[in-house]
Amino acid sequence: FSATGNIEGVWALKRNESVSLSEQELVDCDTLDNGCGGGLPTNAFKTVIQLGGIESETDYPYDAENEKCNFKKSLSHVKIDSYVELPKNETYIKNYLYHNGPISIGINANAMQFYFGGISHPPNWLC
Repeated sequence: FSATGNIEGVWALKRNESVSLSEQELVDCDTLDNGCGGGLPTNAFKTVIQLGGIESETDYPYDAENEKCNFKKSLSHVKIDSYVELPKNETYIKNYLYHNGPISIGINANAMQFYFGGISHPPNWLC
């Protein structure tokens, strides 16, 4: 969802057009990740590049199930040809956001699975 949100945001800034893209396409077609189990934004970007685009949410709706890839290039709404991996430097990230717009991030959400309140203190190996 982070990758589609990023592509939507950059598209809106560059084209002045709002679009809702298909998360289900990535669930079904991104073989580098774990479908409904999640994955990395970089792998999602690689998949969109490899497929030749991403369909709209309307054309390839979300149904929260791992299914066979049903991507139709003729229905591709947005194409990307590259992505940028940012360094782990908050100043650089801040400047990149200011000059370029939205970024996509991934987090290890294991420590959040059973969160019930207060300040979370996950073990370092989860960070």
